[in-house]
Amino acid sequence: MRTFRNITGNQTIIKLLKNAIFYNKVSHAYIISGDEGCGKTLIGETFAKTLLCEEGKTDACCNCISCKSFENGNNPDIFYVKPKKGKTKSIGVNDIREQVIENVSIKPYKYKYKVFIIENADDMTKEAQNAFLKTLEEPPEYGVFILLARNPEKFLPTVLSRCVNIKIRPLSNGEVINYIRTYTEIPDEKIELFAEYSRGSIGRALMMSQSSEFIEMRENIINTITNLYGKNDFYACDSVKYIEEYKNEKGLLDIMYMWYRDMLSAKVLKDDKYIIQKDKKDIIFKEANKYSAECIIDKAEACLEAKNQLLKNVNFRLCMEVLLMKLKESY
Repeated sequence: MRTFRNITGNQTIIKLLKNAIFYNKVSHAYIISGDEGCGKTLIGETFAKTLLCEEGKTDACCNCISCKSFENGNNPDIFYVKPKKGKTKSIGVNDIREQVIENVSIKPYKYKYKVFIIENADDMTKEAQNAFLKTLEEPPEYGVFILLARNPEKFLPTVLSRCVNIKIRPLSNGEVINYIRTYTEIPDEKIELFAEYSRGSIGRALMMSQSSEFIEMRENIINTITNLYGKNDFYACDSVKYIEEYKNEKGLLDIMYMWYRDMLSAKVLKDDKYIIQKDKKDIIFKEANKYSAECIIDKAEACLEAKNQLLKNVNFRLCMEVLLMKLKESY
């Protein structure tokens, strides 16, 4: 059930939205942005549900007809705007005309507001944004638009200026850990691991915990970098083939970096309570004994540098060859 009281983190944003409802200061348009899995859809949908709740309070009651119909996906005054099936992923001008402009002119079927949730709104074409702009400039009193986006910089300045802009921040590791420990049955020895990999996203942490693909990827990456010890440059360059299939995975270098972070903890602190990947602690201590602390630090920094290079669209294979040659070094 979507309610503000059940959302972890981002309490400042939730307070802002609840105050807008309480003081009857609801704006006509909101851009809620953040990385994939950050919770922007959950917050946007909870806001929409609360706006139409028949109790008229600052959080959804979950018992009225409106709340129940929302959870069942058939609330008559909430609309999801998406590209038509079979067409491009971008929301085009015809999508806006047919799903928004023609629809918003009709008064709500039953409730105070008519809410439009636009998913991947930053993928709207410029033509679509310009068409939508006319509605934003003169919105009906009952119209509320919730634009969900990864990159708000893709919006036209004229669209941005007419919306309340809300940026969803990543949760702290502690918040992710507390949520997982409270609401799931994930073993304690893996909770911190998934929280660290999640980059502040509960959704991403839960996805990884249930993903056999992620577990396999992690095993392959760890095996690849641990097998570099004592090998030559040719072997290091050739080893790219073992990880090349993961070139589109954002977590690839996070896995490598965390491996060396744990090795450094084992090397310097000599206590497994500081190791995040406790399921691999025996291997981590064994690997840490092969290198100096300085060498391990250099390996961790090389992973961060490679991550920055990939963000600049450097060739993946070339970047990985350079990285693996650095990771094979021992001193």
